[in-house]
This record gives sequence, structure tokens and C-alpha cells, in this order.
Amino acid sequence: DYAYHVSKSIFEWPTFCSLLLLIAVLICAVRLFSKYRMISFGIFFFFLALVPESSILPLKDVIFEHRLYLPLAGFGMFLPVSAYYLWGRNNFRAMVICLSAVVACYSALAYQRNKVWKNEITLWSDVIQKSPHKARGYNDRGQAYYKQGDFTKALLDLNKAIRIDPGMATAFVNRGAVYNKEGDYRQAILNFNKAIKIDPDYVDAYLDRANVYRKLNDFTRTLSDYDKIIEIDPKDAVSYNLRGVIYFNHGDIIQALSDFNKAIELNPRDADSYNLRGVIYFNRGNIIQALSDFNKAIEIDPRNTRALLNLTRKEGAYLVQELGYAVNPELIKVLKN
Repeated sequence: DYAYHVSKSIFEWPTFCSLLLLIAVLICAVRLFSKYRMISFGIFFFFLALVPESSILPLKDVIFEHRLYLPLAGFGMFLPVSAYYLWGRNNFRAMVICLSAVVACYSALAYQRNKVWKNEITLWSDVIQKSPHKARGYNDRGQAYYKQGDFTKALLDLNKAIRIDPGMATAFVNRGAVYNKEGDYRQAILNFNKAIKIDPDYVDAYLDRANVYRKLNDFTRTLSDYDKIIEIDPKDAVSYNLRGVIYFNHGDIIQALSDFNKAIELNPRDADSYNLRGVIYFNRGNIIQALSDFNKAIEIDPRNTRALLNLTRKEGAYLVQELGYAVNPELIKVLKN
């Protein structure tokens, strides 16, 4: 994550020198075309492959390695062909030794780089070491510490990220998640509020805040956050499912059923919504429809223990035996027991 200076004018001295260098390289490529076409082609290929991502359009990251993956094919062509024309025709062995040394050097560097990519902590620590004044490294390492359960180090990094970039909504959400895990719900909500103020359409902030409100048994605010998520993304099946659970737990069965139906419509592989809808049908006395939903939940997720437990109810077993209702074969032993 390079902390690279962004030029504001083509006449800044480093930018102007870079422009002159690029023009010189392209002039060389043109002049070499008639006699050394492979060298010229390698140079032009490198620059042309960069064109799609090097334009007048603004880029969030000025430098990014993946933009060089394809252009490097041109460099890989340019290097050995140039070596051959320079001295390979007269001293082929020396050229082979030189290029072998280059390959060995690149191989050693690639091996060392793999150590940096060992895990998230080593990767983002390397980023922070090289770009200590950028927030993203601290934010992502803080998130990595959070995943490992090291909340103290996570907070240190996230605090640093926010000091560097107070407008980084992601860092506030991540810090709120840490406070949530530590049971400091007040601080968690304050951080989620800050993230939402920075980015009013930040779905994860609403989702995490809703989870905190749910723990606090704040039914109204929990529903309000799920409503907002669905307003931002009407195709978010997960939020319909979660809102349905809230309605179900508070006795609003009609609204819960509506949300589970919508969740299943948006995601027909949503085993949890099938199971919960099955519970509603079962409680209403619609045993056959309940069995259908439980069976579908287990078909999608054979390890869905809640659906398994629902299917082992006496009423379900009775209907399977008397009406011959089709049940997933893996459940026959469970039902017999």
C-alpha cells in the first residue's frame, strides 16, 4: 500500500523528468523497430498493456502490482532479446550466465516475499513498516488481530488508523466490532454511529449496530436498522431473514412469515429461512407445509440440526408413516428413532 506522492502538475520536477524518460524510451522503441523488431515490440507491448488502467480517469490507488501482470510479458520479452543482440551473438555463454543470475535473483526475492504473505499479520505489518503514514495498513492489521481475538492490539491499530484518517468509516465499524466483543455496547454504538455519519449507506455499520441493539433488547432500534439496510439494498436476503427473526421473537408472525418468504424468494438456498418458516407453519397446524420446509432446509444443509430436530417431532414422524410424505433419505434413521 504505497504512500506515493500524487503529482498536481506535469511541470513538477520529478514528474517532468519522468515524462522525458518515457518519451525517450518510446522514441528508442520507434527507432529500433526497423532493425530490432522484437525489442521494439517488447517495449510497445509493455506500454500498451498499461493503457487500460493508466488514463485520465482518477484511480483510488496510484500504484498497484496487478496492473503490471500483463505488461511484464513485454518486459520478459525485451530483456532476453536485448541481451542476445547486445552480446549474446558474440558470447552466448556469458549471456546465459547473466540471464541465469537475473532469474536466480528474482527467485530469491519471490521466496522472501512469500514470507511476508505468510498470514494477515505479517502482510499488514510489512505494509505499515513501509507506509507508516497510511491508515489502511493499521485498519486491516487491526481487523486481523480482531479475528485472532487479540482485542488490545486490534484497538491500538484501529485507533491509529482513525488518527491518520478520521474519515475512514471502515475503521470505525471495525473498532465498534471490537467494543461489541468486549461487551462495551455504548462505545460500539458510538463507533457505528460515526461510521454511518461518514457514510450513510454503509450497510455493515447498520448491521453491526442492529446486532448490538438486539443484545440490548431494543426491538424498535433493531428493526429500524434492518429497515434501513433493506431500503439501501432491497435484494439483501440475509437482512430479510434477520428481520423476520426479530418479528418472530416478538410475536408478529404475519410480518415474520412475509420476511422469510421474501428471503427465500431472493435466495432459494437459504436453509435457515426454510426452517424458520417451517416452524411458523407447524405452530399454525400446517404440518405438511412445515415438513416440506424442514425437508428443504435439510436438503440444502444436511447438517442443519434445528431442522433435524423439527423433523423428529412426533407429528412429523406420524405423517411420514401414515401419509408416505417424501423425506430426505438420510433422515429415515433419525425419524425411526
